Amino acid sequence: MGNRIKTKNEFLQSLLNRNFFWSYSVTNITNLTDDLVIEQVLSYGEPDDILNLKKHFKYTHIKQVWQNCLLPDNRFKNSNVWLAKVFFNIRQTNKYIAKYSKLNDRDGHLRLLAAQN
Repeated sequence: MGNRIKTKNEFLQSLLNRNFFWSYSVTNITNLTDDLVIEQVLSYGEPDDILNLKKHFKYTHIKQVWQNCLLPDNRFKNSNVWLAKVFFNIRQTNKYIAKYSKLNDRDGHLRLLAAQN
């Protein structure tokens, strides 16, 4: 992939062609939200894919999606450490991850919802 992708549409089409959105009913790149693209690439993308995010999306938006969607998800613990250190250049990685994991605790929210029923 690497340097041959020039436009955002080419990037999105390459993701669609590589089945990044297999669990979604997406047949056209115009149906993809920015948040979904960012989340899927941060979750399952190769380093080149993640670097392409910076070319096509604002850094603050990428970081916001990461904080809200991936940090609270324990399935991506190792990826989150790598992203924090390498992509987001966060020095106190463990403290940072702990802070945002608590702020957006998906498991805790689900437990609260289940307890209400």
